[in-house]
Amino acid sequence: MTATAAPLRKETPAETKPAGSLSISVPLYVPITRAGRTITSVEIAPVKFDHTLRWNEGKFEGGSTALLAELTGLDQATLREMVEVDAQRVMALFMTLLPASIRADIERGVVPVAGEAGEARGATPTPYPMAAPEPGPDHDGVGFDVGGEQ
Repeated sequence: MTATAAPLRKETPAETKPAGSLSISVPLYVPITRAGRTITSVEIAPVKFDHTLRWNEGKFEGGSTALLAELTGLDQATLREMVEVDAQRVMALFMTLLPASIRADIERGVVPVAGEAGEARGATPTPYPMAAPEPGPDHDGVGFDVGGEQ
C-alpha cells in the first residue's frame, strides 16, 4: 500500500487573499511541521454570511474544526497537530470571530446536521438570529389590538 499525504493548505486560486484582508494571525508557540513544511502561525479569515448559512444548514459535518479549517485554509489533521496551549489560543480567538448563533451552538456542543440525517436525529438547525422589534413610543407591543379597547 502506498500512503499519500493530504495537502496542508487547500489550493483554491479563486479564493486568493486580497490586499488589506481582515484576517487575523495567531503566532504559534510551537510550530507545526508536516510534510516537510513548517507552520509558525495560524491565520483566520473573517466569517462570511455564507459560512453562517452553511453552518445552519448542517454543511460542516466536522463541526467547529471543519469550520476553522475552512477559515484558515489548513486541513483538520494539521490543526489537530497544535500543542494544547496553541490550540486554546487559536480557538479562543476563533470563538470571538464567530456570529452569536454559531458560537452558541459550539458552546452547547451542537452541530447542525443536514438533510434526512438531521431529521432522523430530530435536529433542527439554529435559525439565523433576528433582532426583536422594539416597542413603539405609543404602545407596549408590536401588532394590532383586535377587539380591544378603543
